Amino acid sequence: MILARIFTKIYKTGGIILIDSKGQKYICGNPNKENPITLKLLKEDLSWKLLVDPELEFPEAYMRNEIIIENASLIDFLMDLVKNLGRNEVSSASAATKKIYQAWRYLTNFNLPGKSRKNIEHHYDIGGTRGEKLYDIFLDTKHRLYSCAYWKEDTKTLEEAQQNKIDHIIKKLHIKEGQKILEIGCGWGGMAFEIAKQKKCEVTGISLSKNQIKYCNEKAKELGLDNQVKFELIDYREAKGQYDRIYSVGMFEHVGKKFYKTFFKS
Repeated sequence: MILARIFTKIYKTGGIILIDSKGQKYICGNPNKENPITLKLLKEDLSWKLLVDPELEFPEAYMRNEIIIENASLIDFLMDLVKNLGRNEVSSASAATKKIYQAWRYLTNFNLPGKSRKNIEHHYDIGGTRGEKLYDIFLDTKHRLYSCAYWKEDTKTLEEAQQNKIDHIIKKLHIKEGQKILEIGCGWGGMAFEIAKQKKCEVTGISLSKNQIKYCNEKAKELGLDNQVKFELIDYREAKGQYDRIYSVGMFEHVGKKFYKTFFKS
């Protein structure tokens, strides 16, 4: 079995028992004589899938209960494997697969305005009430914020943690009353509304999600902030005007390395 030979080559210290879907047992490296770490593959195709794309196929198979680890936790098994593997690939096939994937990503990952809009629509514009209920399940109910809630020692709820984050960012921005602020990637408007309330500023939020812009405009009227806050369905490359502060929270990762200069020039 090729996979067993690969594991034997990887394990310079320690080892595992590998059992394939037919019950055939392979000793890879030098596993402990008592309670050896044992990897059971319950599907026949895993013997080649784990060679071709282990980074994808192993976690997928593990979640489907097609791989069973005995005498060790998942973390223990992975840490021991990584210790032996170092920075090398599991196999030459997996190395080739990764290079092909990286080449494909390079060619297709040009985040042009049309693609950016399509990506955002696919993620956020999933339909009316169903979409709103979905985001209420895992975001804080007050602001619907993503990213890095700030938990202090006395913080008890996600809502409090997100408010901590908002207050921290506002403090760092050194905003003065009456300034004009632009938020790139405004999400559901929570940050923009807080800045408008706390600092009595004019805030413009932009997004490529129709659902988000619709929600934000309705929320602005509900909060009585529609004279201070406005939201536009535009790409950051289309934003015009002069602003005293420009910020984005958790959006920069979507810009793409090729457009960093464009982002800061815009």
